[in-house]
Amino acid sequence: MARWRQIGLKRCLYALVAVALACVVFLIWALLTASDTVSRGNYNKIHVGMTEAQVEALLGVPGEELAPLTYEDVHADEQPGLLLRSFPHRLRHWRSGTHMITVVLDSEGRVVGKSYSRDSGVGLPRRIIDWLGL
Repeated sequence: MARWRQIGLKRCLYALVAVALACVVFLIWALLTASDTVSRGNYNKIHVGMTEAQVEALLGVPGEELAPLTYEDVHADEQPGLLLRSFPHRLRHWRSGTHMITVVLDSEGRVVGKSYSRDSGVGLPRRIIDWLGL
């Protein structure tokens, strides 16, 4: 009986090592492939009150194209009171192949809102990267 228990413990240990190794490989892959400036990590660095120049220093020059209607919002950070007090607004968009960051700027060029969107067809690994904030 003790021998079977020992074999069971070894199998559990091997399984834990395999899972840990798979997690390490996934994280290395995620860090190597998530070098795009349009990422959840860079989105998290944008704060209300930042200037347009500060956002461009982080993300580069924005594009003019809008996201397809199939994109889904992952996160939005807007303060309705601030948006109402800071009219008129300008929208600036930064888009990668599957993701987009939209920044709402007030008349003085300061961030008053932001959103992070992605294509609804994005696979599970990229969704996990978004969830981790990478």
